[in-house]
Amino acid sequence: MDSTHTRHSELRNKIVDLAENSIAQNGSDSINARALAKDAGCAVGAIYNVFSDLQSIIEAVNLRTFDRMYKFVVTEIQKAQKTDPKDNLIMAGCAYLKFALENERLWMTIFEIEMVPVDEFPKTYLEKSSILFSIIEELVAQIYPAEDFVEIRCITRTIFSAVHGVVYLGVERRIISVPQENLEGMIIWLMREILNKS
Repeated sequence: MDSTHTRHSELRNKIVDLAENSIAQNGSDSINARALAKDAGCAVGAIYNVFSDLQSIIEAVNLRTFDRMYKFVVTEIQKAQKTDPKDNLIMAGCAYLKFALENERLWMTIFEIEMVPVDEFPKTYLEKSSILFSIIEELVAQIYPAEDFVEIRCITRTIFSAVHGVVYLGVERRIISVPQENLEGMIIWLMREILNKS
């Protein structure tokens, strides 16, 4: 690997580190090229040699957040040591909530990306989200063994949408949301109600 490529990679990682810290503390609106350049010890132009625009930096942070969230959910399921896939699916929902509350601004930034048709999304973005969904899909397939792949995917997205809606409104503290102290209990209730019908 030549020195130019190494410097390019090091600067890229440094910028993402700085952006991640900034978003974690102050949200994605805190990201600006001048501040990043100052903290990275480089010229503003150097940032745009590494990233096409600020949105690309935020997307790079989001990819890290996807990885961290996936590892967190898997670890929480493994720690619970449950054998029933229904219990593990409920645990996945609780872990998703826990991650969102502990990483509020980073988690929220994932859903601030500009909405475009699926085929126009960055490939890596779709791959990362698919990995997260694979946890749920695997458990759903165990719970509904008679269903085909298409149905399993639909059930997975429906369950995720239901849990995500409760979590999103709760984290945002919207007027119609479940109080944060009741979120975990209500997610467990919701998941049991859904799964008891299976």
